[in-house]
Amino acid sequence: MNKILCNTIDYVFAENIVLINENNIVLKTGHEWKNLPVKERPVYSSQRLQDDAGPYREQSVTAITKYNEAPELKKRVAFSVVLRMRTDSETFYVGTDRFHCMTEISDDMINDTFTFKVKSVN
Repeated sequence: MNKILCNTIDYVFAENIVLINENNIVLKTGHEWKNLPVKERPVYSSQRLQDDAGPYREQSVTAITKYNEAPELKKRVAFSVVLRMRTDSETFYVGTDRFHCMTEISDDMINDTFTFKVKSVN
């Protein structure tokens, strides 16, 4: 499944989350969503797959920013994050309290390319 996204991605480090339910994420006091300032529309994909352990869902988001636009996220790439994304009609989250996004970053000294991936059982 692909969705048409608005030009906005917010992220929070998983360690700063108190509670996640179906439609809301509550953050620890003093923490807030951080915006990832993208240069073009992010690309979101989701698919259901099967392996020997059973079915799982794999989601990925790719976003391009100016080089070094999100230095905190680049410094803490090994930390898990949850994304908040919007379409023209809804807000949805990528990642949960049990299945966080892992981040991969590549750069060419002009742009950074962030790829967020999460596998979950559901």
